[in-house]
Amino acid sequence: MNTELCPCGSDLRRVRCCDADASALPGSEAVDLLDTKALEAVKFFNEKKYAQAEALVLHLLDLAPNQRLALRVLFEIRRAQNRQPAVQVLARRLASLPGSPALRAAANLQLAQFLVGLGKYAEALAPAGVAIMAAPRDANAQHLMGVILTETGQTGPGELHYRRAIALLGQEDGMALANLAWNLKLQGRLDEAAALYAQALALRPDNKRGVGGFAQVEMARGNVQRTVSLLGEGLARWPEDRTLRLLHAMTDLVIGDATAALERLNDPVENLLAAELSALGQAQARLGQIPEAVYSFGRAKKMLRERNGQTYEPTLYLKRAQTYRAYFTAERMQPLPRAPEPGPAQPVFLLGFPRSGSSLLEQLLASVPGFAPGDECAPMAELAEQVAHLAGTTTPYPEALDHALLGDG
Repeated sequence: MNTELCPCGSDLRRVRCCDADASALPGSEAVDLLDTKALEAVKFFNEKKYAQAEALVLHLLDLAPNQRLALRVLFEIRRAQNRQPAVQVLARRLASLPGSPALRAAANLQLAQFLVGLGKYAEALAPAGVAIMAAPRDANAQHLMGVILTETGQTGPGELHYRRAIALLGQEDGMALANLAWNLKLQGRLDEAAALYAQALALRPDNKRGVGGFAQVEMARGNVQRTVSLLGEGLARWPEDRTLRLLHAMTDLVIGDATAALERLNDPVENLLAAELSALGQAQARLGQIPEAVYSFGRAKKMLRERNGQTYEPTLYLKRAQTYRAYFTAERMQPLPRAPEPGPAQPVFLLGFPRSGSSLLEQLLASVPGFAPGDECAPMAELAEQVAHLAGTTTPYPEALDHALLGDG
């Protein structure tokens, strides 16, 4: 008997969890026989007898990994324990189980909410869609879809789902109105967004995120004093809120008060997040504290790279450089066919990293008589990857160039 526990942290056996054979799961009739015991586990959970509930559901799920009630209790227990990998696995399994439209809607909505909480908006799109198709009149599902679409840049469809949610609620909801206002702000409809924020905060004045959003709308509308007032009132109410503090520091920078911004971001540099470090660096640079500003900007960029998984691994690039150095020799390059001589128009190639000024240089050259800009081409790395396709081989670049020696080259 395979007793190895699943690495996801569910505490189920691996063969009854992530490595379970879906074709070998018990049928619905067999699963239904365990309902009485599963309800007993639910009772334990509701009575906060978590140890008994956990022991019982682990036993039930070892018999039937697709027992919905037991799976839901284990999900709730692992979520309370903040065991994120297991929570995600269990949420996905609940969402995949067959059942009535109401059950599928609830399970997929739960999964989508969990993914949104992790900031995985693109992944949340599919289960949120299933929830809406299973229960199109569920205001929570419509609202969540509005959030997901807005956060993934689909503001038009996001607005549609927000408005559907508000209509289904049958009453004004401060949170839904504030989220719709942010959506409109992203669409550039600032006056509409400001009116909605005022309405939303009248209903839900405790919405810190709404206060910050309203302040950003007013700043975009050019109402600096109103922005300062909103942020000042917000920080007076929630003095420890970092988002409001950062927005106020950024407002200080806009109005030219770098000293106030610096004082506002007065935590040790090691405690600041990337956006805070960036604002701090701007304030330091304006005050002539150049070494400090460079350090702040460097830490901010390092944090962003790490968060996005953009770590630098030199081994790969050193190996590639060695490959290129070994290949591109005179003896190897001279036999390769050459393109025919161009006509009177000679190409000029501008190569540069993004934001390095190559586009500006192209614009300057375009004003010189005889120059015709060709706009941006694909990065050189992408062009190199096309060589194997053009040569009709699976050999990688640069060795793929050898195939130009065959036939007509």
